[in-house]
Amino acid sequence: MQKIITISIFLFLSLKSFGQIDYTKLRGQYSVSCGKIDSTELINNQIFLDSLSQFEIINGEDKFLYDYAWTYYRRYLLWRQEKDLEMSIKYNQKCWDQYHDIKALWNLGSNYKILGDCDRALDLTELYITELNKIDKSLIDYQQIYYRYKFCR
Repeated sequence: MQKIITISIFLFLSLKSFGQIDYTKLRGQYSVSCGKIDSTELINNQIFLDSLSQFEIINGEDKFLYDYAWTYYRRYLLWRQEKDLEMSIKYNQKCWDQYHDIKALWNLGSNYKILGDCDRALDLTELYITELNKIDKSLIDYQQIYYRYKFCR
């Protein structure tokens, strides 16, 4: 019994120390093509990200969260399952909260617009405009903002 406990503690500590991932070094394995969604590519991305989610991301967690949210969003576009959109919201929110990723903020507003929560979508859009004004006003795509308001109101 003592031997089993010792081995278990050793394995736990080994996994803890080796259970760290530098996502910036692995991100090249995540692929997104433009245009029509390839279900095989999407499933491969999902498996890749799911397997990495078991580890501590020590570098590039912002990119990991963004990619995870984007994968769930693309799953929603392909299969129209609301649970995928909810997962996209979860990871976009986490990416915004922890890293203030402006793209995640925009996508979060898009997620809520799809769900029909226009008040939340427009609040996030206004926050997006405010935050992007702090970074670079020239990056604001007023046509996309117009469409968000037009289709929400």
